[in-house]
Order: sequence, then C-alpha cells, then structure tokens
Amino acid sequence: MPRKCYSFYFIELAMMGRERRLKVDCIMLGLIDDLEDFVSYNWSELIWIEILGSLKGALKRKVWANEIVSSISGRVANRAFMM
Repeated sequence: MPRKCYSFYFIELAMMGRERRLKVDCIMLGLIDDLEDFVSYNWSELIWIEILGSLKGALKRKVWANEIVSSISGRVANRAFMM
C-alpha cells in the first residue's frame, strides 16, 4: 500500500506539478489500484500535455508583462549604462 501511495504522489506532485491543495484525479487513483497498469501507462503523453499547458499559461503572462513594460519604459525611465 505505501508503494502505491508513493508512486501516486510522485506522478501527481513531482512529474505533473499538481498543487497539493487541488483535488485528486480519480482516474489516476484508479490506475494505481493495478500496479501493472500504472507502470505500463503512457505517462509521457499525459505529462507532456500538462507541461505544455502550464508553459502556455506562464508564457502568456510573461508576453503580456513584456508588452506593457516595453510600451511604458520610454515614458517612465531611460536606460543608462555605467562602465
């Protein structure tokens, strides 16, 4: 039983980056019941989808911030290089 819990938390928290305060995915929990199914599951595709979605969200905020900062930077301050 502890091995199943460790495997489940490793996938959910470490590999997929899911936050602890979010609900547990019941499909994942069902997979852990049969350790052979859990080990043979195509984790790479699932993890790639999660990572891609996370990166899109993070980059969207960065692009927005970069556009705003670059549009006001000339009006607020000028960059000076010191040697």
